[in-house]
Amino acid sequence: MTVNELRANPAYKYHHTAARRGYVSRRSNGVVMPYRGRYGTGYILLTPRWDTSSYVWCNYYLLVQA
Repeated sequence: MTVNELRANPAYKYHHTAARRGYVSRRSNGVVMPYRGRYGTGYILLTPRWDTSSYVWCNYYLLVQA
């Protein structure tokens, strides 16, 4: 799944953002990875932080419960 598909998909809702150790290129739109954990199932979107290159923003998009 791409970043644009994730944001446009009504089945997944943005939950929260956290900082996470890692690296994502500032030239990319971000990296989408599947997620299953404490908050449910869905995807995480890793985006670069502009104040440091050692941490990234981790945006959680979770499956909407019907």
